[in-house]
Amino acid sequence: MEPIKNNTDSEVPGSAAVQACKPDQKVKTQVDRVTFNKNESEKVNNWLRQIKESSKGFLELTKSDLVNFLIKSHLDVLSVKEIKKIRLAHYSLIKHLNWITPQLKKALDENDHELVFSLQSELRGLEIGVIKNAESKNIQGEFCDFNAIKKQRVKKSKNKTDDDKNEGTPD
Repeated sequence: MEPIKNNTDSEVPGSAAVQACKPDQKVKTQVDRVTFNKNESEKVNNWLRQIKESSKGFLELTKSDLVNFLIKSHLDVLSVKEIKKIRLAHYSLIKHLNWITPQLKKALDENDHELVFSLQSELRGLEIGVIKNAESKNIQGEFCDFNAIKKQRVKKSKNKTDDDKNEGTPD
């Protein structure tokens, strides 16, 4: 059993937070955090170094300052080209199929023939895309011929005759 303590103002939970926020101070609210990959982090660090060197050292920014500036200076809407690049970099056929399946089921349940046709066309496009992707990898030499790697099956009758031959010979 813990002894009962007399709480002073400094021991009241939350009082330290209240004391730290004075009325004349700005309270910064953190909206989101972003995690950089190694290459992107190096790129941002190089930009920061470039800014510091170009200003002879009197202008020092944080990563947040730089990224916020870049976001503010970018258009509010991504261009079609940017969206295509992002889709190419992050596209997952499995996620696309997992998304489209319930959409198709819902459209079928609701007898929405137009949406069913549209989703079926999208599925056919995925199939064609997968085939084209496989062909392009094959052309680039990245395609792995699984038939060549597959272990060749040996007929049982041939296998028995080989075993019979090896029985009489010492190893």
